[in-house]
Amino acid sequence: MKSKNPLCRRNAAMAIPLAILLPTLGAALPADAAEHTATFETNLDGWTATEGTSASDWARRAGGTPSGYTGPSGARAGQWYLYLESSYPNYPRKIAWLQSPSFEEAVSRVTF
Repeated sequence: MKSKNPLCRRNAAMAIPLAILLPTLGAALPADAAEHTATFETNLDGWTATEGTSASDWARRAGGTPSGYTGPSGARAGQWYLYLESSYPNYPRKIAWLQSPSFEEAVSRVTF
């Protein structure tokens, strides 16, 4: 299910609409719902770019981003992270969908 209101992550120079599609959205979650952590250390951990919806390509990256002031200097934990170039010609209000793997149990939180 695709959300009509993607989450927005703001940067001083631009806004990058991001959306995380979780199969459990809209469902009541049990108190013992699991957490899912994706590190991207060896691959995309089952996450995929949704074909036909992304104006830009997601990239798995280590270290800083190639363009200045557009991303992290490195991963939050480990070495790798997913990155979406936001410099010209990728400008504000372009949407890139990233779909989660199927979860066998309810998920209360996703961290990257």
